[in-house]
Amino acid sequence: MLLRARRDVLRTARTSFWRGAYGKIVTSAVYFLVPASVGVLGVAVARIAATEISQAAEWPLLFIAFAGASALLIRMHAERAYRPASILNALDSIAAGRDPDIGLLKRQGLSKELLTSITELNRRVKTLQNERRRAETVLSEIGDGIIAVDRAGKVALFNTAAESMLGEKASRLVGRDLESADLHPELARLASDCLDGKGARTAEIRLPGLPERVIGIRATRFPEFGRGSSALLLLRDLSDIRRHEKMQKEFVSNVSHELRTPITAVRVTAEALLAGAKNDPDLVDRFLTSIVGESDRLSALIDDLMEIAKRESGITQTEKADVLVLDAMERAYMTVRPQAERTGIAVELNAPAELVAYADETQLVQVIRNLLDNAVKYTPAGGEVVATATGTDSSVEICVSDTGIGIPHGEVDRIFERFYRVDKARSRRIGGTGLGLAIVKDIVDAHGGRIRVDTEFGKGSTFRVTLPARDA
Repeated sequence: MLLRARRDVLRTARTSFWRGAYGKIVTSAVYFLVPASVGVLGVAVARIAATEISQAAEWPLLFIAFAGASALLIRMHAERAYRPASILNALDSIAAGRDPDIGLLKRQGLSKELLTSITELNRRVKTLQNERRRAETVLSEIGDGIIAVDRAGKVALFNTAAESMLGEKASRLVGRDLESADLHPELARLASDCLDGKGARTAEIRLPGLPERVIGIRATRFPEFGRGSSALLLLRDLSDIRRHEKMQKEFVSNVSHELRTPITAVRVTAEALLAGAKNDPDLVDRFLTSIVGESDRLSALIDDLMEIAKRESGITQTEKADVLVLDAMERAYMTVRPQAERTGIAVELNAPAELVAYADETQLVQVIRNLLDNAVKYTPAGGEVVATATGTDSSVEICVSDTGIGIPHGEVDRIFERFYRVDKARSRRIGGTGLGLAIVKDIVDAHGGRIRVDTEFGKGSTFRVTLPARDA
């Protein structure tokens, strides 16, 4: 467009030149004829006055003098009418993003039409440059990857998001043939299909590495004015979406399994009673106790599932306030106390009476209760559980230690996953749902805190929850 505008300006310049030059030539011709006429008249007067002038020299001398002066005048006016070097310099300045010196052009005598054309060209070029910078910023900052391939199959554009997704640099790829660019072969196939006029294409590719990355691709063909067609590849990182979908499928599968187990146990026990076990008092008591236990387990599982559902849907809000930590520990202990006393496990609570945590009180009690419940369930009879809390100016730390079975080091990173159990048989026997620690981590994260675990297999574990203070 700049070249086309440059030609338009030069065309205007030529028109201005001929208009200005013709006008100047006519004026100069008048200037020439007038003094020439005066010269003729002067010679005639000289003759009348009988002045001695050489007959051979008088006319040529007068004619040459006045013709030279008039020609010089014509040249001066023609040069003022057209200054091609100045116009080209002005166009070069516009192309480089600088404003042309309009004052200089005015002083050099450019016509009003030409000055107007140069000013308008400068305005349009600046508008195009601003639009280009805006488009480049959008393409650079947009979250989706964009790859443009010209009709020859060479990479014309490779934005920042595409660099991040594919682990490549635009400087290495732009200008290269896409098929030889050492990228995923599906990219070249989709671009080729679009350039061949096969319409829009979609695909998903999986990139190696941990974690695995899933990239969704949409390829479409778009025309370029006067240059045929190009292919545009839009890339979107679907890794989190696919990972979430996988987790949802696993969650549904685990929920179905966890619900089916107690329901099946209740059904089998009830069928055994109907089949004749009801006539044996010892069996009746044992089966009824089993039904009650499975019902409690089912109730606990449903409660935990409802808690997770409410947190994920945003129904459960975190409303922070100053909470006395020792009071929260005591309230949490009241829930697990019957089981601890039943198995002879000593539970000790240690925290300064005035220690305050900035947290949602109900959720803080739930965190401590789940940690205590876990510690009691996985500590053999006669063991010990200790809960302590300390505070600094920037945080409050709550620790729950036990002398239980501990966690194998290879499984420490998985204990906060939903339905994960270190000892599945023991967990089901004691009524664990496999969701307690997942809920704890979710609550701690919502408070901006962190949770860590120190464990030694066969000797016990210590869970440490750190919550930031109000002004931290």
